[in-house]
Amino acid sequence: MFALKTLTSEKAEETFHNEADMLGKFGGDGIQNVRLLAKIIEPFPGGAVKYSLLFPWAEQDLDQYLNSTEMANPETEILWLAEQCHGLAVALRFIHNPPHLKNEQGKALFGRHGDIKPENILWFKNDKRQLLAFADMGLTKVHKDSSRSNIPGKDIPRTPHYRPPECDMEGNQGHISRSFDIWTLGCVFLELVVWILEGPTGVQDFKRQRKKPYLTDLYETCLFFSLQKVPESKTEYAFQVQDSVTEVSCSS
Repeated sequence: MFALKTLTSEKAEETFHNEADMLGKFGGDGIQNVRLLAKIIEPFPGGAVKYSLLFPWAEQDLDQYLNSTEMANPETEILWLAEQCHGLAVALRFIHNPPHLKNEQGKALFGRHGDIKPENILWFKNDKRQLLAFADMGLTKVHKDSSRSNIPGKDIPRTPHYRPPECDMEGNQGHISRSFDIWTLGCVFLELVVWILEGPTGVQDFKRQRKKPYLTDLYETCLFFSLQKVPESKTEYAFQVQDSVTEVSCSS
């Protein structure tokens, strides 16, 4: 079975070529990054073009898995999850430090996924094994050494709930690095810990516990940190990891 991803945004062509390129660079054998099977470009009368990517079929994404699946055999499944977490960490290291990518001068290039969240981690299952793999490489970028940590926070899509504090900072302080991915993957791993301890109900409760007003009471978020005004200052803010996050970290 196969899955067809059709891109429909205004930047469909740009996203199509970038994601296909990144999948080609980072989807190697033995690496837990989803494998691209084919690129499909369909022209239509009038100049319209449909861009699609063909992938192996996944049963569901990690968000669906955590919110619907109870642990049937804790001893076996905890070992499997530990192996999968290790595999995802290795896959991210492969993106961050791709040994096979060099620029024209032979110098190393560095990658960044840019959108790690449970919805972008797929769960594959066949008769032999189950596997988690990173998907959605549409935001993945490759940088040279001088620019790998110099991306303005305002230019990074703000993945709801999982984004790191630097995405909300302005000016030079808002520049991010590959640590962006480390924060988001850490948030995913923490939700896995909650699922191991308390199952789908615990994952949903953890999300509710993180729900806080953001700066004003106009809207709420489920971020893993909160934004606090610095005492005696009208313009300065500080970031603080939420108490519910710290409690899970300590209890685990």
